[in-house]
Amino acid sequence: MGRVWGMFSGIVSNGGETLTLLHQEISALEELSRQLFLEVVDLHGVKERIAYSKTLKGRYFDLVGHFFSVYCVYKIFMCTINIIFDRVGKVDPVTRGFEIAGRWTFCYVTSILMISSL
Repeated sequence: MGRVWGMFSGIVSNGGETLTLLHQEISALEELSRQLFLEVVDLHGVKERIAYSKTLKGRYFDLVGHFFSVYCVYKIFMCTINIIFDRVGKVDPVTRGFEIAGRWTFCYVTSILMISSL
C-alpha cells in the first residue's frame, strides 16, 4: 500500500509543473492555430485573385497595368535625358496622345449632353 500511495503522491507533487507545461503547450498551439487561420485566409485571397485574373476584366486590367508600367519607365527615361542634356520640357508623344484622347472624349461627352438636352 505504501508503494501505491508513493506513486500517487509523486503525481500530485509534480502536478503544478505538469499544469504549467500544459498551459505553455496550449498557448503555443493556440498561436499555431491563429497563424494557420491567417495562412488559409491569405490562400483564399490568392485563389480569388487568380480566378479574377482569368476573366476578361482581369485580363484588361493586366494589359492596362503593363501599358502604364511601360509609360512610367518611358517618362522616367525621358526625364533623365532632359536633366542630363538640360533640354526644355516638351510634350512627349504619350502625353500628347492623352491630351488628344481627353479632348475627343470631352467633345464626345459634351455633344452627347447637348443632343440629350434637345
